[in-house]
Amino acid sequence: MANIYLHYVLDIWFNNFIKKKCKGEAYIVRYADDFVCCFQYENEAIAFYEALKVRLNKFSLQIAEDKTKILYFGKNAYYDRKFERT
Repeated sequence: MANIYLHYVLDIWFNNFIKKKCKGEAYIVRYADDFVCCFQYENEAIAFYEALKVRLNKFSLQIAEDKTKILYFGKNAYYDRKFERT
């Protein structure tokens, strides 16, 4: 049942609204009630994270804050993040 519910709450919303507003690449991968969203640009990932909280709240759902975070990935992620902190 959660899979059907999240299809409307998350999948359709992401593809029809979030993805279309992004200037860079944006993808969602979902398995049951777990999902990963990938964004080319950090600012779009942050904006999505905030919008997601609002979207889920409309359906009396919430993010598991202890399991949710923004991660940097890609071939240069370690190098880029290492020198960004200094």
